[in-house]
Amino acid sequence: MSRKAVCPVVFLLVLSLILSGCKENTRATDQPASSTPVPPAPSDTATITPTATLSITPMSLTVGGLSGTTIHTVCLLINSTFPELDAPAPLDTVEGVTKILAANGIRVVDDQALCEATLQLNLIHNAYAAHYSNGGNCYTGASAVGTITIQLKSGQKEVARLAGARSAPMIITECPKSPKEAPFDIALADALADGFSQLWSFEFLANVHKNLAVPSIYRIKFASYCLDNYKHDDKEALPCLLELAATKNQHQAGAIHALGKLEEKAQSAIPLLISLLEKTPKPTPTKSLMYFGPDTYIQDNVIEALKAITGQDFGFDAAKWNDWWFSGRLTPQFTPLPCGEYQYSTGKVIRVSGVIDDLGSDEYDTWIFFMVGDCHYNADIWAESLPNFDASLLASLQPGDRVALTGVVTGWNKGLTFFDLQSIDSVEPAK
Repeated sequence: MSRKAVCPVVFLLVLSLILSGCKENTRATDQPASSTPVPPAPSDTATITPTATLSITPMSLTVGGLSGTTIHTVCLLINSTFPELDAPAPLDTVEGVTKILAANGIRVVDDQALCEATLQLNLIHNAYAAHYSNGGNCYTGASAVGTITIQLKSGQKEVARLAGARSAPMIITECPKSPKEAPFDIALADALADGFSQLWSFEFLANVHKNLAVPSIYRIKFASYCLDNYKHDDKEALPCLLELAATKNQHQAGAIHALGKLEEKAQSAIPLLISLLEKTPKPTPTKSLMYFGPDTYIQDNVIEALKAITGQDFGFDAAKWNDWWFSGRLTPQFTPLPCGEYQYSTGKVIRVSGVIDDLGSDEYDTWIFFMVGDCHYNADIWAESLPNFDASLLASLQPGDRVALTGVVTGWNKGLTFFDLQSIDSVEPAK
């Protein structure tokens, strides 16, 4: 995992502060990890009950010897030191981490008998000042460095180093004179994005970004971390980029641009990008990357991304893009990454193409089970919602046929995506 570059002067200052803190603090991060968890600092001992839904299926760890292991509950230990301060800064790290984990279906518990693993964070927070011509020295920068450890009950564990920083800005509107006023919260969010992406994945970051129960500072920082680092592991970063591109947020344009940079590796983004062209655009007074309200600038980015991914150019004509896509001129199937709740929101219109696995019906509805790559889908067909539906087309379908369908997502269950069918766009009989 890459580390962000920091200017030499700031780096030396941060390093000297860290080293001085290590001399005074017995919980220095360069000490060997102990098999017995270190008690957390007094400011971080509270236990928070997650408010986010826990119906999300936790994803597996991706780090070292624990790769493929799935955990549902953890005991959380956090050790935080602030070398420049007489008392810890007012950071509620426990609450933030608890909500981050809850957004990924992992519950923090008190009882050691109930936790499947222990997650421990050892962090050193440093403030640093920059000199400004009108304000003198102002504490406008901060860093958070340390380790994140995940240890199973069996004793098997993995340790990753994490680092985050908030560089001093060139222009300021106020001058914090006390190190306690340094932006520790931003540096912490950056460090947590670094650590969690190493233990789990960029998909973990995407789940945090879309969960409104998580404080906005983590949601924003996790999204920016994804954009800053997607080139280093584009396959892992794709779910995160899809999530950012799908909704209006300050990173949407950047995510769409990044998908274009991935070119053919981002083929699974094509239906999403086409859907963004189907909205009625509004006038765009500016083309600033930070301005994400109107749709025309977003659609400009969408066109450039589609051209880069497909090699085609149908301009802003969503219908022509759809005709081309469903004709299978690029790839006969669309493989969403990843499956189920990690990509789509309830009520979202999706277009998918896959191989029929089974068909069935009862007194309430008719359905088509089909596979898209490794993902499972169930298209429900309600007669009253499709008055002009061609029943003979449905009767002609067989397992093994490839179908392209459009529908509205209604929910998920253990990786199976359910949607109400709107149309069968094409059928390719099994060979």
